[in-house]
Amino acid sequence: MNTLIKKLRNDRGSALLLVLLLIVMVTMLSVMSVNRATVDIDLSYNQANTDKAFYAAEAGIVRAYTKMNDSISWRVGFANQQIGSAVYSVTVIDSMAQPSLNDTVVIVALGSVMGASSAVQAHLVPVLFKPFKFAVFAKDELEMEDFSCTDSYNSDSGTYAETQVDSMGSVGTNGQLEIDDFVVINGDVFVSSGGSHSIGPGVTINGDLITGQPPVVLDPIPPSEFDWAIANNSAPAGFSGSGYSYVAGKIKIDTSATLTLAGGVYYFDQIELKSFGAIAVAPGEQVIIYVNDKIRLEDNSSINLGGQPKNFLVFSRGGNDGLELENSAQFWGAYYGPGTEFEMEDNAQIYGSVIAGENEIEIDGGLNACFHYDRDLINLGFGQTVGMKMIAWREQ
Repeated sequence: MNTLIKKLRNDRGSALLLVLLLIVMVTMLSVMSVNRATVDIDLSYNQANTDKAFYAAEAGIVRAYTKMNDSISWRVGFANQQIGSAVYSVTVIDSMAQPSLNDTVVIVALGSVMGASSAVQAHLVPVLFKPFKFAVFAKDELEMEDFSCTDSYNSDSGTYAETQVDSMGSVGTNGQLEIDDFVVINGDVFVSSGGSHSIGPGVTINGDLITGQPPVVLDPIPPSEFDWAIANNSAPAGFSGSGYSYVAGKIKIDTSATLTLAGGVYYFDQIELKSFGAIAVAPGEQVIIYVNDKIRLEDNSSINLGGQPKNFLVFSRGGNDGLELENSAQFWGAYYGPGTEFEMEDNAQIYGSVIAGENEIEIDGGLNACFHYDRDLINLGFGQTVGMKMIAWREQ
C-alpha cells in the first residue's frame, strides 16, 4: 500500500513538472510571438517610411526635370521641400562642376521621413532643335509650279540612285501654299491652321494633304550663334583651291573654279558661285556655314556635289536675300533661314532640305527643278536646346 502511495505521489510530481514545463514553453512561445510581431511591425513601419522617402525623392526628380524643361539654364535645385510627412532636397550637377559630363546634367534627389531616407539619381541630355523634317518648308509662302517635284533618299544608306523612293518628300508652310502646273509631290503637303492653300490642275500629291494643325515653330537663329561663328571662323585658313576671291567676308567662286573647304565653322557675308563654279567639302569633314546675306548659285554651279547633306549645313539671317539656284545648279546640304527668301529655277536640284520663307519660297520647275529630301536629316539637331530628355534613372 505504501509503495502504491509513493508511486502515485511520484506520478503527480512528474505531471506537475510536465505542466510547469508546458507553461514555460507556452510563455516562451508567446513572448517570441509578441517579439516577432513587434519586429514585423517595426520592419513594416520602417519599410513604409523608406517607401515614403523614396517617393519623396522621386517627386524631387520629377519637379526638377519639369523645372529644367521650363528653363533650360535652371540649376538652383531645391532644399528641404515638404511633401506630405516627408521632405526632399535636390542637387543639380552639370559640366561646370564636373567637366567630364559634357552636355549631360545629373539630378540627385534625397528624400527623408522619420529617420528613413532614399536617394534617386537621373541623367538628362539636351534635346536639340530638329528643323529638317521637310524637303522644303516656308515660314510664310510656298509656291511651286511648272513640273517641279519632290522625292526622298537616304544618304546614310547609299547613293541617291540606290535609296530613292517616291515618298517622304513632304512640303509645307505656315502661310500660303500655291501648287500648280503638273507639280508632283512625293510626300505629304502640310498647311498650318493659320494658312491657306491652292492646288491647281495636273498636280499629283502622293501623300496626305494635312491642314488645321498648329504652325511649325521656326525659331530665329540667335545672334549669339553668329557671334560664335565669327569668333571661330575657319576662313580663309580652311580654304584650298584656286579661282576664288575672299574680300571683306564675301566669297566669290569664278567660272569653272573649285574651292574646297576643310571641316569647321565658317562665317561669310555673301557667297556667290559663277557658272560651273563649285564649293566642295574635304573628304570625311563637316562644314557649318553662317551667312549674313545671300548665297547665289549661277547656271550649272554646285555646292557639296554628291556629298552627304549633313556635312554641309547653312544657317542664314539674310533678310529678303537668301538662297538662289539658277538653271541646273545643285545644292547638296541643309539650309535653315526662316527669315530669308528662297528661289530655284529650271532643272535646279536640291539634295537635302530647305527651311526658309520670311516672304516666299518660289520654285519654278521649267525643266523639272526638284527637291530630293535626305531622310538622314530627320533627326539632325543643332544649336538651340528645346528641352531636356531623361536617359537614365536609378535609386542610389
